[in-house]
Amino acid sequence: IKVMSSCSNLAISGNAISANDGRGIYLEDPVEQDPISQVTICNNTLENNGSEALFLGVNSANSVTGNCGHGNGINGICITDIRVDTTWDGSNVALTGEELAYVVSDDIIHLTLHGEIPPDANMSKLSLEPGAVVKVAEGKSVSIARLDINNGLVVGPGDEAYITSIHDDQVGGDTDAMVLTPAPGDWGSFIINTGAQSFNASYGVIRYGGGSTNYPSMLGICAGNAYMENCTIAE
Repeated sequence: IKVMSSCSNLAISGNAISANDGRGIYLEDPVEQDPISQVTICNNTLENNGSEALFLGVNSANSVTGNCGHGNGINGICITDIRVDTTWDGSNVALTGEELAYVVSDDIIHLTLHGEIPPDANMSKLSLEPGAVVKVAEGKSVSIARLDINNGLVVGPGDEAYITSIHDDQVGGDTDAMVLTPAPGDWGSFIINTGAQSFNASYGVIRYGGGSTNYPSMLGICAGNAYMENCTIAE
């Protein structure tokens, strides 16, 4: 299914989408207009498609929940930008063997590599809720205004949200459909910077990054306030 960027509202729910040569669901990136304003993609099964199970590009993933699938070229929900405040949960990776993790398939750069905020910066926030799995493609980095991991929620062991390598099969299933072992430096950096409350994290796991030559660290907090508890940053 390809949805043109001129579409203003989209709802795709409860469908079986399989055995297509390309992507299962493909939302076209807009060129001269805003992203699709309202996107609801829920409870679909995407199987054996030749490329990504679901490609959102720059369009919002706020209401993309409860989807599952296997046997796709990429068993994931591919994102190339975050342009509005966005919340990702764990509902798309809830079914073992049918997980569709969020995949950052391109650099998301809203700040400079050193965290400075340009005058036209997009100040959107990414919030990860319990069980969310975000996998970053090889060599890619993210620099955004704000990141929350389980912020304001009552969480404990078992509620972890992950930012990890696309090769990491231990969480979120076999996303890249390849037999590759994750390693330190697979992806680049997650850089955060706003004036206040830029980073709040509880039971977050960030691993297999730090491969950026410009910012050789998995996590960069450049300004503002930061709060972390019970998190793991390793490998």
